[in-house]
Amino acid sequence: MASDKSYALERRLNLLNLAVDSAGILRYTSAVDGNVYTVGTCIQQITGSNHNKVISSTSPVDVSGGDIAFGVGAKRYNLEGLIVASSGSAAGTRNYRITGPGVSEVELFVRFDQVNTATLVSGQTHTTYQAAGTTSATGYNAWFITSVAMNNNGQVFADEFRCSFTFTGSGTLQLQAAEGTGGDPWTVNYGYLQLTAT
Repeated sequence: MASDKSYALERRLNLLNLAVDSAGILRYTSAVDGNVYTVGTCIQQITGSNHNKVISSTSPVDVSGGDIAFGVGAKRYNLEGLIVASSGSAAGTRNYRITGPGVSEVELFVRFDQVNTATLVSGQTHTTYQAAGTTSATGYNAWFITSVAMNNNGQVFADEFRCSFTFTGSGTLQLQAAEGTGGDPWTVNYGYLQLTAT
């Protein structure tokens, strides 16, 4: 028999239309529109000691110095966030790679926006990258999500991530970064990512 406290908690959750699904995710059903909403997002950010990390290798490295690493299970997740980066050498591109466990579906979308007044990249203020697949996508566990070439030292970019994954097992989801061209470093100034189980 359930304790009085657990019964009282369950009753309050029911009154709020809240329930915990079989994967342990808290959800609520809106009395207004009838939709089921997921409650809670895991937000991780690059902390002060890892701000202004210089990316100076064509081999991918952890973009956050260990600050951003999400444990994931065999279910669907959405990943969103923002990385603020600045150019180092004139010809450099920014390469990103997202790593994690096996997937049955993956969608990657990244928007690269220049946010300062330095000379615009090829006359553009923004560009986008998209990839999708059933077991892989360029930029997930292999190859790279590549920005356009930076053409002026000191350009500042806001790189916006909006991705979805259906994982087939458990593991760790991380963002990595690399130089596009050896000897053309760039800097991850700061940023955050947020993960929501759906």
